[in-house]
Amino acid sequence: MKTIILFLFASVLFLSTFAENKQQSKKVLNQNGDIVNLFGFITKVNYLSDVIGSPTVMNFSGKDSTQSVTLIVLNKDRYKFKEAPETAYLNQYVQVKGKIETYKGKPQIILDSEQQIFILRESFPPNKFGDPL
Repeated sequence: MKTIILFLFASVLFLSTFAENKQQSKKVLNQNGDIVNLFGFITKVNYLSDVIGSPTVMNFSGKDSTQSVTLIVLNKDRYKFKEAPETAYLNQYVQVKGKIETYKGKPQIILDSEQQIFILRESFPPNKFGDPL
């Protein structure tokens, strides 16, 4: 009986923490200038060589729609990546850390080095940045 009560208590605690983190992520993505640490998939990548600055634009989708962010690698920073971002990150589960900026009302993070993005292959990824989730 004590085991069941302990399990129920732990489950409630976990679910309330998860709900709180989800709510916080909604607030974070709406606030320009916040540093965030996100986990999700890169669903689309385009290298826009014919646009000023020749950016690489990546669509990042997190746990829910509130964590959809555009990741940008400017041409001037491409040399800092071992592999071209459009090849390395497409369809990968990644961890991203960076400053949220808004462009035309949508959140984006400018990646100026590969130190801001990690490809994760484990089912429950470790936190590479050392920050709390």
